[in-house]
Amino acid sequence: MKRFLSYITIFSLLLGVFPLGAVATDAPFTALIIKWSQRSADSELFVRTHEVSGAWSDWYDIEEDPDSDEREGAETSGPEVFFTVNKSDEHEYKVSGTIDGLTIERFSYGKEKNISSRLMAGLAIPGSLRIIRRTEWGANPELLYNDRVMSEVSQSDGNGDSAAKSENGEVDEIERVVTNDPYGRPYLWPIQYAKDVKFIVIHHTASVKNLDNPEVAIQNIYNYHSVGRRWGDIGYNYIIDQHGNIYEGRQGGDRVIGGHALPLNKVSVGIAVLGDFQEEEIPAPVMRSLLALTSSLAKKYKINSEGSTTYKDVVYKNINGHRDSDNTTCPGNFLYQKLIGTRELLNYHLSRRFTPINVPYSASDAFKRDVIFLTPDGEDTFTVRLKNNGTETWNTGLSLVLTKPQVATEFETIAFTVKPNAPTVVAQLKTASVAPGGFGVFEGKIASGLKSGLVAYDVVLQDSNGNRSSQSLPVAFMVQGVDGSYQVVNQHDPKSELKPGEETEGWVEIKNTGNVTWRNSGDHAIRIHPDSPRDRISKFFQSITLEQSEVKPGAVGKFTFKIKAPQTGQAPQTAGTYTEFFTPVIEKIRWMEDQELAFNFSVQNDDSSNVIVKKKTRMSNKVRVALNFKEQEEIILSPSSLANLYNGAVVLKKIPAKQKVTVKKHDASGKYLVTTGTVGLLVDGPVRMKTVSAIGYITIENLDRRPAWNKEINDNTFLEVIEVISEDSGLRPINELDIENYLKGLAEFADNELPEKMKAIIVAARSYAKYYTTQAQKFPGKPYHLDDDPANTQKYIGYGVTRRSPNIIKAVNDTKGEVVTYNGKLIKTPYFSSDDGRTRSGQEVFGWTNTPYLQGVEDPGCVGKKMAGHGVGMSGCGARYMAEQGKTYKEIMKYYYKGVEIGPQS
Repeated sequence: MKRFLSYITIFSLLLGVFPLGAVATDAPFTALIIKWSQRSADSELFVRTHEVSGAWSDWYDIEEDPDSDEREGAETSGPEVFFTVNKSDEHEYKVSGTIDGLTIERFSYGKEKNISSRLMAGLAIPGSLRIIRRTEWGANPELLYNDRVMSEVSQSDGNGDSAAKSENGEVDEIERVVTNDPYGRPYLWPIQYAKDVKFIVIHHTASVKNLDNPEVAIQNIYNYHSVGRRWGDIGYNYIIDQHGNIYEGRQGGDRVIGGHALPLNKVSVGIAVLGDFQEEEIPAPVMRSLLALTSSLAKKYKINSEGSTTYKDVVYKNINGHRDSDNTTCPGNFLYQKLIGTRELLNYHLSRRFTPINVPYSASDAFKRDVIFLTPDGEDTFTVRLKNNGTETWNTGLSLVLTKPQVATEFETIAFTVKPNAPTVVAQLKTASVAPGGFGVFEGKIASGLKSGLVAYDVVLQDSNGNRSSQSLPVAFMVQGVDGSYQVVNQHDPKSELKPGEETEGWVEIKNTGNVTWRNSGDHAIRIHPDSPRDRISKFFQSITLEQSEVKPGAVGKFTFKIKAPQTGQAPQTAGTYTEFFTPVIEKIRWMEDQELAFNFSVQNDDSSNVIVKKKTRMSNKVRVALNFKEQEEIILSPSSLANLYNGAVVLKKIPAKQKVTVKKHDASGKYLVTTGTVGLLVDGPVRMKTVSAIGYITIENLDRRPAWNKEINDNTFLEVIEVISEDSGLRPINELDIENYLKGLAEFADNELPEKMKAIIVAARSYAKYYTTQAQKFPGKPYHLDDDPANTQKYIGYGVTRRSPNIIKAVNDTKGEVVTYNGKLIKTPYFSSDDGRTRSGQEVFGWTNTPYLQGVEDPGCVGKKMAGHGVGMSGCGARYMAEQGKTYKEIMKYYYKGVEIGPQS
């Protein structure tokens, strides 16, 4: 079973190089370049960005992009994905399975450019299409050139043109090649023209939905393809944005060969739609423009839209999706499924448009060839406007009827309901009478299911006597997809500390902000499924029930969870803290938005024979660290993702990502004033903010901890819980978190230290922290165990260190749970920077008589240095010296701490 292994927020410190003019800073970016060396078959990678508008995008599933080396003969450089986003200032990713060598680079090239008019290309078959030319969307012509002619192209004939054979050596598929521009400058990828265009290939780009500036996205893709991939131009022939605007892609005009689907490049036209349609519906303007463009291209190149062609011993649909020729989900499930209806609808228009009309009742080309869009749940009324080209007047009683009985479509049955007792009737004439040459409006009703799809029905005109026209026409419908949005209203966490077999209950209330009614029964009931990763069985959830029978859009549904910890002998078999993510699902339709909903559980060891002793000696996994931000008048908090705001142990409200919460002392009564937006609440406190997701973090907005070495970084972010307490004359924040996360936020050494030294200090720091959470009090009477002052305890910075210190993370993970014990008991393990060639005993410096493991030893790695620190225990210079000599961290520690054992404490 997969488990998410890491979740990292990347700011400015990224691995690898930043090509294409990308800048490794916190400046806004409009794309991500995602690379890895290899990944397991069961791995999942999701990314999202924080947009400058203030909201986080959805999570997007990242798969290998087969477009990455589409030009034949190009050098490969490993898996790589170019993901276009809205202007953003931060990004995050999460991983399940194994992905090695993962790097994510921020990128921005495109310049904001407003097209003079956003003319949407409506469905007009045939008719002129409004194509936004390269000069209009800002294609930089300088990216087309190189200082040499590509080796696979034959020498120029002096006019910049040449002939070239296909690499397969069987058919001359390239009619002409232009190697230079009119001024003799060589193109990076010469302009090649296909002898024959056989296919239209549909793609989607890896992009967020609702791009705020499509022109910038296209410029970014153009730059990435041209320079980063060294294709010399954008790979697609055409691009369609979410408004339905159609853009000219690759330079060269008709039959120019692009780089979009390697098996078919030389015999196809590539159309890319901006967006990701694997789990999102294709917008109506996009569908109209895609139909218009494919229709125009099919006519131009004499392509049979419903036919197939054998090419290099493989049969392909003439209009196909990228997944038909490569191992990819492109163009996404929602768009790919529409290709079936697209082929049918285009075939009708192309093959029947010029059929003579010699019948009393007929439809002419004045018929508005458009798609009727239906809601995904319910009954819709639609109209069809037809011209009377006959010689007789149309009267009421005239209907549009199916040429054959309606059958279930591939996506789901849709039923015409205008006349329930006559299911073949599609629509009835509503105009009182229509004289020859006039127009009549037919009105129908149709009920649709939840599954999305595009389908065309052949209909004919029929009068009240059953007489029919001989010519049929198509009426096309598209059932729109289910909107997967919702809003968390409230969440009641179940009991968090469970004994084996113990049962508890929790609930979550979510508002239906989508476009369909949720139901708790039936084929398409809404359920809650474990997430991160998906398609698994929960260790804890016994049952989840939607209390209401149905929840209409705008209403709130309550899901109740019954939860049971595994019995002894069942997985998980050891004590520990677990996070169970979950997401709503409409069965057989779609997963809804991933909002990182989660419950956290701590499973205790089953030791019922001695519960009291176990409670006293049980190792705590949590540490409370007071931050050096004392006596503040106010503290301002904001979470990176959804969080709970508590008054003590009671949930006050849900706090969405990036919303600021201000905490102030109210008066001498000890109460706190908590303000969110314009709403103020007076509470007893303490005030606590806890991220709902274990992978979220909290920013203290008015805490400024910029290190001297980099004033661009502000170390004011923290994992898990921030609690605000009243201390002395003001407020002070406490960071409560798992000890392993605490260790990943320590800055006791640099991230480039020797690995064995790092592990030795981490184990010593873990022992120190656990000692003061279970055995003694560092600050008697205070509601915290440690602080972040190295003069008192240890140098704790927080999540900022975690984000930029992969080696510290590795040292913590490699030694997880390991502590230092003497005679089976946890001990305190002091360490310091350097000595003068020998360490001191605990008795010599502190007068301790009960620490036989703290003896003075010779310290050759520190000879000639000055004392820096108390001199008791392990020295930093000595640990480095021993690591250089090849000693392991356990050997290093056992040299400085005599007679000890190192490992997980039972």
